[in-house]
Amino acid sequence: MNDTSTATTAARAAAEWWATQIADPTFNNERPGEGDFHSFAARGLAGMIADAHPVTAEQLATFTDALENILIRDTREDGWHYGLHADYHPDRSLREAAEAAGIDESRFPWKTNMWIRDGAVVVSAGYAAPHRLVWAPPGWVRPPCGEIRAEEIGRYEYTYFPEVCTRPLYHEDEHGGWQPDPVTCGHCGKTRADHYNGSYEDFGHAFTEAGSHA
Repeated sequence: MNDTSTATTAARAAAEWWATQIADPTFNNERPGEGDFHSFAARGLAGMIADAHPVTAEQLATFTDALENILIRDTREDGWHYGLHADYHPDRSLREAAEAAGIDESRFPWKTNMWIRDGAVVVSAGYAAPHRLVWAPPGWVRPPCGEIRAEEIGRYEYTYFPEVCTRPLYHEDEHGGWQPDPVTCGHCGKTRADHYNGSYEDFGHAFTEAGSHA
């Protein structure tokens, strides 16, 4: 959508994106490579139920307008929206827009999440799917990704390195461009990765660009 959408606001872009998902819903609720016969059957059944509740172009247009107005109503003054989510059922905002258009809840894709952040629209479509930028206003500049390089050493255990991804945030390919982390703690001199390798209390330690604890 970031290449083809003609929307001029985040609210309109977000509403249009959900309308496209309702028109052709998917029911992916596993990580890539996971799933079994039961999950496959569940997805097939969900697709059959959705097919039994088709939507018209008029309904999609009504839904889009309704959701746009809901987003305008609920977005904070600083441009942050708490998000739109469809786990196995749509959340309150999506359900409200669907009811206004007479659209059945079965049309919503599974495990789909959206956030409006700093005026841009970001989506994670599918279980544990990466965050993807689907719309941004003209002139919007992506901040750096900042993902810390890590290696899994056991179940829920990782070792972290003092390197961060320098590519633009929400890039759609594999991580690349790792560089030494330039941000260190002005109090103790440790990098973010040093703290992440430390105690539980250190995990998630916040740092400012000035190099001090936030």
